[in-house]
Amino acid sequence: MSLPYVRWKTGLPCFHPEGSFRTPNPYFGLYPHAGAAHVTPLYAHVAARAFDNPFHRGLLAAWRTKWSMQRTLRKMVAPGR
Repeated sequence: MSLPYVRWKTGLPCFHPEGSFRTPNPYFGLYPHAGAAHVTPLYAHVAARAFDNPFHRGLLAAWRTKWSMQRTLRKMVAPGR
């Protein structure tokens, strides 16, 4: 027995998100892999908790703002890269 068949027979409602994947979606996010060389365990923990915790969400936003500023400054200092 498959899940779509059971949903159809029982009449269970299903959540279908509207919009496209290009717009921000609060119900979907990609977690960084903690085993990757460029991802620290602390960042992986904060990113995982950011969806349900305002403190971690703010910390992650601050990290991303800092990285964005660093990328912008790097482009201004070394435009040939």
